[in-house]
Amino acid sequence: MTFTASYDGLLKDKKVTVIVAVGGIYTPRSHMESYNLIDGAPEKNLGFDGITDVTFVMAGGSIDVATGNVSQDELIARFTSELKAAAS
Repeated sequence: MTFTASYDGLLKDKKVTVIVAVGGIYTPRSHMESYNLIDGAPEKNLGFDGITDVTFVMAGGSIDVATGNVSQDELIARFTSELKAAAS
């Protein structure tokens, strides 16, 4: 159970990190930012359960691995510091 019969979220004081791995790059100030359909939806769903401390890590550019432009390890390295910061 994540909420009461009166719709009070039971997961208050919890922290969540949402990692979104996508082929493109949809971060703020990128030319594809307007196509980011992820931001907002998870926060609304988690907020219903009482979670308000939500951090997003937009791990974009995974298409580079599929096309052989970078290795999987190189892609992961791009986001390691951001993931570590979110975990602290």
